[in-house]
Amino acid sequence: MPATLVLALSPLMAAPAGAEEDSSTENFSFERWDARYDLSLDSEDRAVAEVREEIVAQFPETDQNRGIVRALPLEYEGAAAAPEDITVTDASGEPVPFDVEDEDGFRLILTGDDAYVHGEQEYYLEYTLHDVIHSPDDADIDEFSWDLIPSDRAQNISSASAELVFSPTLADALTGESACYAGPPEDSGDCGINDANQQEDGSAELTVDSVELPGGSGLTVGVGLEPDTVTQPEQRQPNALLDIGPAVIATLAVAAGLLGGFLILTQSRRRSRDLGTSTPEYGVPNGLSPLLAAPLGGAWRSPLPAEFVHLAVIGALVIEDDGQDGPQANDAGSEKPRKKGSKKSRQPVFRLVDPTAAPDSLDQRILGALFPGLEPGTLFTLPKENLVLRKKLEAIVQEGPKAALERGYSEKVRHRQAALCGGIALLLLIPLAALLVMGWDRPNTATTITAITGGVLAAGLGITAILKHRVYLPAGARIRQQLDQLRGILMSPEGQRAEALVHHDAADSRSGDSGAAGRIPPAQLVPVFDRATPYAILFGAEKKWFSVLEVTYREAGLDVVFWYPALMRSGSSSVGGSLSSMVSSLSSATSSSSSSGAGSGGGGSVGGGGGGGFAGGR
Repeated sequence: MPATLVLALSPLMAAPAGAEEDSSTENFSFERWDARYDLSLDSEDRAVAEVREEIVAQFPETDQNRGIVRALPLEYEGAAAAPEDITVTDASGEPVPFDVEDEDGFRLILTGDDAYVHGEQEYYLEYTLHDVIHSPDDADIDEFSWDLIPSDRAQNISSASAELVFSPTLADALTGESACYAGPPEDSGDCGINDANQQEDGSAELTVDSVELPGGSGLTVGVGLEPDTVTQPEQRQPNALLDIGPAVIATLAVAAGLLGGFLILTQSRRRSRDLGTSTPEYGVPNGLSPLLAAPLGGAWRSPLPAEFVHLAVIGALVIEDDGQDGPQANDAGSEKPRKKGSKKSRQPVFRLVDPTAAPDSLDQRILGALFPGLEPGTLFTLPKENLVLRKKLEAIVQEGPKAALERGYSEKVRHRQAALCGGIALLLLIPLAALLVMGWDRPNTATTITAITGGVLAAGLGITAILKHRVYLPAGARIRQQLDQLRGILMSPEGQRAEALVHHDAADSRSGDSGAAGRIPPAQLVPVFDRATPYAILFGAEKKWFSVLEVTYREAGLDVVFWYPALMRSGSSSVGGSLSSMVSSLSSATSSSSSSGAGSGGGGSVGGGGGGGFAGGR
């Protein structure tokens, strides 16, 4: 991070409000701002700058300010660079009281006390900075690049100048390349910097001509030295272990986690095809609840709409238009009379017909949730919003995967090789974390972000690879293949669809007739198509399927859908549209709501070095 200077003034008089106070304290100017930097090397050949700043501020005669605030950053280019050995005096050399605070990455020097200051005031600040010479990434040199005057301020500076004195050792290493930039950061130009003037003691002095700096303009210098003149702090020196190591380890950890995931996926695909001694089945499954078909068939949508239609198709209930007569089950399970001719907004209405028609325990639990008394003839209107019912139904849906385990369709196993890969991924996070901590203060942001991102991903993959996973047993693989085949049939062209469903139907009533689709009597298609309807909903193919179902019923000369009697006589011009609307209502009623360069050779700008920052009222 480039070093930063912050200059501000402390308020002298109370303002009515925060915004007004900030505005009033900006009413001053700088008559002069001169800086002298004496640069040398310490016993470890690291750069040291002894800085003396002479700042002359012109305050208003009103009680507005008590002093100035000077702030410098705690770091420069990744290394500690907080000012030390700080002193503040006035024009007569008398000490000026001040406080020091560290805040938001800066060390603040707050001068003055409770006494107000007026008119011209001179402040002489002296402090020591370390490691102010760095090695830029885009040039084979060492360089002192410093923002001497901050551009982010409102006040004008009538005269700003600088004097840079390099010790004899540093003077011998000067390349002769130097540059000065003045103006706003987005439009700065060159300013006058004189060539190094050799002194009798062997030191070299460079001076920056006095310039006037309007508010928003700054002053930056860049002076080049021979490479490796200065020993850089540890944070700036190349360290493959800390600069590259975390990214490499994170990559290895992610690779191990991905390999574990690949092994699990391979196992799952293999087990989904392993029928063992089971005989493949085709067509519409007999008596398979959608609550069980969803986890076995890999369906991504909620199985509840398909389950409701399934219960109607097998004869456990019928779907009726809202507003029909009959007792209605309320949330508590008791019955209340329905208002005759009720014209509420259309919601699915179920009439319980025969609870024993649903032999599967999952189907029975759904019926029990809708009709607690299981009394035939009871009506239930699925509400648009009912949190208690929704949670009850969702809990039953979660029983589907459990039932698949209990009934021998699937099992949970841990893949040994995948678990080993996951363990390696997690173990690699230990050295990864250690290296990140050790190199946290290094200027390697890209490595840090890569390592953290990779570490999080590796942790997730590693844990996943270690856990047990659900895989198919032969009986489950047989149903999975049957459902996959059915999904393909439902998505196929109409003629092929009809032929395939009737041909593979377990209750094939065509006595071996395998003629073309056009010779299959529509009346023979109706019962098979009815049984396939819940699966069309489960697999997201209901819109096209409902249109096919409507055409088949009309060609068969049927005007009643036994599981939805009012559908064909409702006057709707599109039975498929009515069914789609009904399924949409079922879905909405049961769904949950829910990422440094060189400037001494020219081409730089104000704000491109250390120092700078901002200045203003306080």
